[in-house]
Amino acid sequence: MVERRELHFFSITAWLFQRLVYYFCRWYFFRVKDWTVTASPGLNQLQKPVILAVAPHLSHSDVVIVPSSLPIQLLPVRWLADTKVFSGRVRSLWLKLWGAIPVDRDRFGSIEPEEIRRIVEFADKGKCIGVFPECCLVGGHFGDPHRDLLVTAMEKKISVLPVNLTGNDDPTNFYVLNTAQKKVRVTIGDPLSDPANLLDELTS
Repeated sequence: MVERRELHFFSITAWLFQRLVYYFCRWYFFRVKDWTVTASPGLNQLQKPVILAVAPHLSHSDVVIVPSSLPIQLLPVRWLADTKVFSGRVRSLWLKLWGAIPVDRDRFGSIEPEEIRRIVEFADKGKCIGVFPECCLVGGHFGDPHRDLLVTAMEKKISVLPVNLTGNDDPTNFYVLNTAQKKVRVTIGDPLSDPANLLDELTS
């Protein structure tokens, strides 16, 4: 995982970039393209720290659509991403500037205990962390590899929100303004009380 100074620096850049495009994206996605967001009534009053459990993950544009669907006070979203996607200096720098945090996983997809501790400690300082089922565009659902992270977060009284994406299934399309004419729907549930809920319909 990146060092604390880097985490702080890229939180600033993520805050700048995500807020810079926030209102334009909301206008374009939810007015022009008529996509929809369905959220729990208390979302606008929710404060950080927050962990977003987002599934399925089928498009590069997910990391733009989800922040645009949230109340602005929850920005920036710092995304956990497998270290293997940080290939090349330019790609790696851009991912980090937008808010991605490199995370080491074992071959079963589990996050190492030390990494979990550092992620939760970082989130507990008032951050919004986004987690996909896998750190690659293969869809999937949440299960045992994520349970330790979410249980640890809940023990720290960090809100864990399930987020479901439907209709955004073009894995080759990074440029969200040119996506097909499908109607994307973002559903944001109530904070979870039990990590097993991640196996239910919102993220399966």
